[in-house]
Amino acid sequence: MHSSLPAAAIAAAISCAAALMLAGCGGGGGNGGSANPPPSYTLGGTVTGMSGSGLVLQNKGANDLPISANGNFTFSASLASGTRYDVTVKNQPGAPRQNCSVTGGSGTVGGAVNNIAIKCVTPTPRFAYVANIVSNTVLTYDINAANGWLTAKNNLSVGGGPRSVVVAPNGKFAYVVHNVGESLSWYGVDASTGMLSFAGKVGTGFKPTSLAIDPSSKFAFLVNGSKLSAYSISANTGALAFVGEVDAGSGLGTVAVDPGGKFVYAANNGGNAVSMFAINASTGALTAAGTFAAGAFPSSVVIEPGGKYLYVSNSGSDDVSMYAVNASTGALTSIGAIAAGLAPSSLATDPSGKFLYVANAASDTVSMYAINSSTGALASLGRVNAGWKPVAVNVDPGGKFAYVVNQGDYAVSVYDIHPGTGALAFSGLMATGVTPVAIAILGQ
Repeated sequence: MHSSLPAAAIAAAISCAAALMLAGCGGGGGNGGSANPPPSYTLGGTVTGMSGSGLVLQNKGANDLPISANGNFTFSASLASGTRYDVTVKNQPGAPRQNCSVTGGSGTVGGAVNNIAIKCVTPTPRFAYVANIVSNTVLTYDINAANGWLTAKNNLSVGGGPRSVVVAPNGKFAYVVHNVGESLSWYGVDASTGMLSFAGKVGTGFKPTSLAIDPSSKFAFLVNGSKLSAYSISANTGALAFVGEVDAGSGLGTVAVDPGGKFVYAANNGGNAVSMFAINASTGALTAAGTFAAGAFPSSVVIEPGGKYLYVSNSGSDDVSMYAVNASTGALTSIGAIAAGLAPSSLATDPSGKFLYVANAASDTVSMYAINSSTGALASLGRVNAGWKPVAVNVDPGGKFAYVVNQGDYAVSVYDIHPGTGALAFSGLMATGVTPVAIAILGQ
């Protein structure tokens, strides 16, 4: 049986089909005419040489990407074609500490990006700097990477009773705390020779003693009597700009910044406590965040490279207080104390976070400890002899050598570190200026 549609129905169907064809080709009006969004692509690359932990990458200051192993990586957020990208290292690895650089990290997306190269290296010691408070100098040394020995190359007159010397984590600038002159000076560091060149100076508060710089080299924190001052650091010149200060207790010892750059801890000598402060990530300003009981007359504070545990030398009770660090809040939980020598005055951990060393100023020894990676508890490895009145200890960035400043001998003792046990073996004695008080180590 044959049937036919009315002419009006046929015309309506033809009109609808034409409209659909136009919309599909982008010829229609309204929402049907909007352009398709550009395609999105992945952003990634390869990490090599990493042996530490804690490496974090980011793209344009966001989209943090923790890296746990060598190999390929990909950011979670895809990027539209035509979008700019700029991949940088937010946090360098610790335990052991490493320096990771980025190659091919910036550009414009035109397809999948998979050729960003992250290369990590374990630093080797190159230069050492010793502050000599009576001779008003900072002595620069070359470090023999094979045996750790020091060769003096320049005795720089800095004036003002240099109480401390610190090299920024980026290795570009060195800072000297002047106790007598009540000032803080900074120097450019020649990357090839390690030589220091004066760049500027600012006045400080009363009798400054100790300085710490955050891992990003953006902020510096200085002890002035009972005050803790914050400064911002110019990335180009190293210049310091005062941000503000907070009350931190009486008779402060040293200060330390956690590896994440979120908190500052100060040994509160007069209050037998550790004072804690939160760091404003944008300005570096400090806010009091808590006080935690320590032993008698705490003098120095150090955080192991993984940021999980903190240790304080107590010069009055001849022991070391141990704490677990809350990863979110920075709060400290005591895990006890362990005996040290007489008047422990300075602490340092090795870059792997496995060992702790304490200079005992009144017993002329260095105490050695193994760090329990699960609990943070210390286990004594014994003591080794130092020179007369050891007041500072430091470990090279590669974890092969330890250096102890002997204030009474005008010398630095050099020790080999056993890679398995952490035990120290005396290697040599190097002359300093008059009354050395601090040592900084720069690696590459």
